Amino acid sequence: MKVTVKDYLHVRVGHPSLTAPSYQYLAPGSELEVDGKLYNGDVYEGVNTWLKDAANNYYWSGGVDIRDIVSAITLQEYSEADFWWHNDFKVGELWKKGLTGDKIKIAVLDSGIALPHPDLIVNQANLKDLTGSPSGIMDQTGHGTHVAGIIIASNNGFGVKGLAYNSNFYLGKITNDIQGDDVSFLVKSITWATDQAVDIISISNGVTENNAALESAVNSAIAKGILVVAAAGNKDETTGNNILYPANYNGVLSVGGVTKAHTPLADTINANDTNIFAPGEEILSTSLNKAYVTLTGSSQATPYVAGIAALLLEAARKKNSNYKAHDLRTQLIDHADARPYGKLINPVNTLNNL
Repeated sequence: MKVTVKDYLHVRVGHPSLTAPSYQYLAPGSELEVDGKLYNGDVYEGVNTWLKDAANNYYWSGGVDIRDIVSAITLQEYSEADFWWHNDFKVGELWKKGLTGDKIKIAVLDSGIALPHPDLIVNQANLKDLTGSPSGIMDQTGHGTHVAGIIIASNNGFGVKGLAYNSNFYLGKITNDIQGDDVSFLVKSITWATDQAVDIISISNGVTENNAALESAVNSAIAKGILVVAAAGNKDETTGNNILYPANYNGVLSVGGVTKAHTPLADTINANDTNIFAPGEEILSTSLNKAYVTLTGSSQATPYVAGIAALLLEAARKKNSNYKAHDLRTQLIDHADARPYGKLINPVNTLNNL
């Protein structure tokens, strides 16, 4: 297939890496012939999918015309065998029982969402920018789009498959295009999600210090039966080893990430104080420019827990229509697998004990 270069583009020799040898530039408007498949490689501007030509030269997919690459993306059919975060935790057993998140309202509070994307079919009336960003709800970093896909990516046979792909999805943007993150945006978004009467709030974000307004917003959500799921955070020079807020509040389900070996990620914060662990290493999901990217962190584990919670809540409400999402917090922890570092999510065991 032919694609058209939209940005000055390095031709990389040998493998899809920014450090691979480059033997020429391609100017905007240039056409090149590629094989129509996508290859994972180094991330640049939020995109880590690359194209390849017959001579094994690689081209960063963000540097070609989006109208052309969409056809390449749709050719990338998924195989459940490729998704360790589905297979290791037997998510397919929940899907086989007809659990898809139907009628469950789940809100992601993050950096926005990059639309259109062939794998993200959402109700745009449920998207809200709480930051006053010039671009509105549009995601500028790719973080929110990646988180969203873990939950809501379509069950369409290509790309990736979200855990609760049939849920009623909401997204509140909390990262301003210019200012970045601010706790006031997070507070506004929690209040907004609560006002929408969502069942589950997923927050892959946080602050290092307690904030009274933030705590009040979280408590109000919990008081209404909402399950608040939040990332414990990733250890660095800013966060230290302290769980972030709101994950650190009582009543919030704090989440850490595990590797493919089911051990805590190297940058895990206070493993023994984190409520539950879930897959967080090399999670493939939706990204900017209608592409896909593989990312690692508690940010990825958090929507995983939220997505599983949506499936479990659907099951619980088939037995009791008044079941409160927040009640799943105890269920998820109590029926997780005990590990030396804490509790590892076990979706099937939790379902069987509802």
